[in-house]
Amino acid sequence: MNTQLLAANMGVWIAVGVGAFALLVFLYGVFRRFTRCSWLSWQVWLVFACTLVLPSLPAGGSGVSAAVVPAVLLLAAVVLVLVVGGFTRYGLLAYGRRTPGFFRFTNRFLGGVTSVLNLATFAVVLAAPVLAAIEAFGDGNSALDAVYSAPVWQNFFAGHALDLFVAAMCILFVRCGYRVGLLRSFWAFFTIVLGLGSVVLAVFMAVRVPFLANWAASLAGRFESLGSYASVVGTAIVSAVAFVVLLIVVILISALINMLMKKLRTLTVLRVIDGVLLGAVFAALFFVIAYGVNYGVYFIANGGASDLLGSLAGMVGSSSEGSAPTFADSLTEIGQKIEAFFTSSPLSQRLYENNPILLIVGGEG
Repeated sequence: MNTQLLAANMGVWIAVGVGAFALLVFLYGVFRRFTRCSWLSWQVWLVFACTLVLPSLPAGGSGVSAAVVPAVLLLAAVVLVLVVGGFTRYGLLAYGRRTPGFFRFTNRFLGGVTSVLNLATFAVVLAAPVLAAIEAFGDGNSALDAVYSAPVWQNFFAGHALDLFVAAMCILFVRCGYRVGLLRSFWAFFTIVLGLGSVVLAVFMAVRVPFLANWAASLAGRFESLGSYASVVGTAIVSAVAFVVLLIVVILISALINMLMKKLRTLTVLRVIDGVLLGAVFAALFFVIAYGVNYGVYFIANGGASDLLGSLAGMVGSSSEGSAPTFADSLTEIGQKIEAFFTSSPLSQRLYENNPILLIVGGEG
């Protein structure tokens, strides 16, 4: 009885805590306003809604067309939602100060709703595929029976959980690429290279530049008690000083370049072109990762791991032949369960079964 009462009280406190946190998030959105909040949650649900029409669309034939159609449909939905959202935000910001009081109130109210929806969407996007994966693996958990028996799960989320995650990841990749921009990404990479190069150059200067080498030798004389390590310590100290100086130079150059790029990105045309270029790169990266993971699962689920480990066992010798196939069979079984999970939603099923990598290396979805 006491345990049940404690559990009930704990549930009440959890509900109160979640409600209080949601209220704080709502108030944050009210002060920030709808036009200044992130619209990611609305965008995720709109793209996800577009994926719901996929089962009613033709499969796209076979071969290359079948592999291209689901990716093109997903990317088209993402681009359409982002473009419409961008124009909508621009229009609201342009005319927001001249709107009557009702619309200003709506702007703040929708800001609160959007902030709460962003938080809820984040939780659902992560939780839904995890619950679907647990169900696919058949690990019964009495604590989750209430979730799996709920009509909303049985009639909807069970068959679309992974599609929601795929839609969210795709839109995140494209948004991230657009916001960062190609120029800034190139410069960020170049800055990292300069930082690593500063380490090498600092050590080179401490050894080769005469006055720095002499300084390192004089410092080594103060660490004579370290024996043969004295010269190493002296060189390390001088290298560290040189690296700090070079790093300061790199930071100053980076700050200057960032200021110049901000000036360039104030021009709408240049900012859009720069963002679209890296957005396209990140979209391609998303599909490369998605198809790569899909092929890895296909390879394991269709006995690829078993054949590979069997070949390795034959090369090693007969002593490992008994254990390797057993482990490989376990991998195959796990791969088949993951395959069932990957094909549990319409979009993810098409991406899995029409993998272009299979057209290159051979195999059937």
